[in-house]
Amino acid sequence: MKRYKGFTLVELLVVITIIGMLIGILVPAVLGALELARQAACANNLSQIGKACQAYAASHNQAWPKIWTTTTAAGAQQPTQWDYIGNTRSGQAPPADPDKGQGTPVESNTANLWLLIKSGLCENPAVFICPSAAGVAVDQGVSDYTRARDFGDPTNVSYSYQNVFGTYKLSSAASPQLAVAADANPCRSDFQGSSGAIQVYMASTPKYENSDWGTIKDEHNLNSPNHKFKGQNVLYLDGHVSFKTDPFCGVKYDNIWTKSVAAAQWKDPDVTKIDMLEANSDINTYRFAAGGGANQGNGNKESLDPSNREDSFLVP
Repeated sequence: MKRYKGFTLVELLVVITIIGMLIGILVPAVLGALELARQAACANNLSQIGKACQAYAASHNQAWPKIWTTTTAAGAQQPTQWDYIGNTRSGQAPPADPDKGQGTPVESNTANLWLLIKSGLCENPAVFICPSAAGVAVDQGVSDYTRARDFGDPTNVSYSYQNVFGTYKLSSAASPQLAVAADANPCRSDFQGSSGAIQVYMASTPKYENSDWGTIKDEHNLNSPNHKFKGQNVLYLDGHVSFKTDPFCGVKYDNIWTKSVAAAQWKDPDVTKIDMLEANSDINTYRFAAGGGANQGNGNKESLDPSNREDSFLVP
């Protein structure tokens, strides 16, 4: 009678080791492929947003979505400022009161993106959700989008848009290479807090892959949290989208999350050094009006009028 020999303990351990090695090799590759697919889907979202903006501009004198709001100062109507970082949805109507806030200024930059939904140019609010972003949800707070004025919550939109308040007019007159939208600005307040994505990441003393750049000390020099700080998809005025592994891009190769310094202070940047790149960023963009200290979403108001039309300043 033929006898069959089973696995010895050593052979079993060898098989387990080989399987473990294969898993170690294949899982990162699979996860990497999945992230690339999500990046592509995210880029497609931004491309749709760009096309919707261009369609909007075609019927609005070539101006991209822009809600004008005003505040009363000494009896005169003046351009408003934006609410502190992340608090940009205070005018949204909850389901029980769809007209709440009507007649009051909308101090929100994301309200400009909501115009695309309100006008029917982006019929699905899911377009404003990055597939890679954590803790996000499609805005389902109202049944009649035309009666709402903005997204209901920071988790309902995972993209940042060029500021268009003040005297600024985003139109075809600007450079085609102007960055006008991207994955969410890392300075958004819902990324803050001791357990927030930014603080957790900063605690690990992050460095960019370019070893010459060194340690990143300020959160406004980080990539978007959407793609685990590896980079962000960026939409340009001419409609094309590309994935950038750092926030320095656009017409002047400046930080897209901050205002740039005044023209008189501008220096041609050394793209291999983080300190040279950040020298052209207005470090007061996300600071308190007085007393210094990084803004953590505590009531700061920031002017939305950049120094010139070539300045990409994608606000939360």
